[in-house]
Amino acid sequence: MGEGESANRYGARYGKRIRGRVSEIEGDQKKRHKCPNCNSDSLKREAKGIWKCTKCGKKTAGGAWKPKTKGEGMVKKALKKSGEKE
Repeated sequence: MGEGESANRYGARYGKRIRGRVSEIEGDQKKRHKCPNCNSDSLKREAKGIWKCTKCGKKTAGGAWKPKTKGEGMVKKALKKSGEKE
């Protein structure tokens, strides 16, 4: 999604770089992601941090804009290093 499609509502305000970033983030949040439960591309954002699979109906917690975050990877790595299970 290019700069401007979802960020058109800002007009000439805020600058091109910020509008482009907003457009990129909103495009990524609105697309379908892979469900961790059934592995189909049917995971959609329901609310901030809440993601729901339209196929199997399972709800999962995740990031505000993406279902997986960088912090999740760090936590998994720390748990693996300490010997605990997820």
